[in-house]
Amino acid sequence: MFSNPVVGLCWPDAVCGDGVIDPVSGEVCDDGNTADGDGCAADCKAAEFEPLCKLATPLTLDQDIKGTTVGGPTGYGGTCETYIVVPTRTFSFTPPGPGTLKLDLASDKDLDLVVVGDCADPNASELACHSTFGSTETVSLDFSAAPAKPLLVQVRGNAIPDVGEFTLRATFTDAVCG
Repeated sequence: MFSNPVVGLCWPDAVCGDGVIDPVSGEVCDDGNTADGDGCAADCKAAEFEPLCKLATPLTLDQDIKGTTVGGPTGYGGTCETYIVVPTRTFSFTPPGPGTLKLDLASDKDLDLVVVGDCADPNASELACHSTFGSTETVSLDFSAAPAKPLLVQVRGNAIPDVGEFTLRATFTDAVCG
């Protein structure tokens, strides 16, 4: 692919299972093997969300969560960014009832905040996608009732080189009647 040895342009063929993602060849993930059922399809062309859901860290409320997207799974998308081969850090959270979930994300990298309603089908259940480089990302979601499934909160880069450390803070305020 993209090879022309006459002019010195050589692009090696992608090798699924080598642990190196090659988006030019269509790889979406590459976890270092060619096994199905571990979060990356055997052909490296699709993320397997069901196994990845089990790896999401429970979201802790009312404290700063320090983390990094480096080494995280790939394959997640969102309407506010274009690349799905960007490492992602995921958190799961089930609102306890009606109320508002507020998320604040700070980083010196261009990281996005995406929230989906169904971890196993994140591309069809997006609730929020926020991308603003250079300022704190803030997302507020109101729930009239507790969702049937846990939410998936994604911290991910806006483009391939956008990986790094972040601080995430989550708060939940119960709804008040009257």
